[in-house]
Amino acid sequence: MTENLWPDFDLAAEPRTVRRILIEAGAGIREKTNGTIQFEVDSSPRGGGGLVHNCYLVAPGLGYRYPLMRAEHGLDQYPVTIVVSKRGRLADDEGSLMTALRGVFQDDSTKKVVLQLLDVISDSTTSSSSSSSSSSGT
Repeated sequence: MTENLWPDFDLAAEPRTVRRILIEAGAGIREKTNGTIQFEVDSSPRGGGGLVHNCYLVAPGLGYRYPLMRAEHGLDQYPVTIVVSKRGRLADDEGSLMTALRGVFQDDSTKKVVLQLLDVISDSTTSSSSSSSSSSGT
């Protein structure tokens, strides 16, 4: 048998990836909305060995995905560009990435989207509750 020339990979020892940071930072929306809205990251390769991470606000009860932002970076991860509404913001390290994400999450336009989704979700659960209670009464 041929000797395996690959090293052991210890993911715990490596710095967090941009994708991992996006997932962990975005996960807080679930807590803030009692699980009705979630944050998802879809990653795909781009030229030169880099990655593009498309980030969505997801309302599973509605089957709806809102494209919130995307993050793009090369093989070295930093700098990473956060793109929202065709405007890019450069982050040179994990600290500046977290600052950029905080800005996106707390922006008024993001708050409006979340509030609109919560309103639609509330209406859909109220409508389904009243139609099931009226149909069970017949």
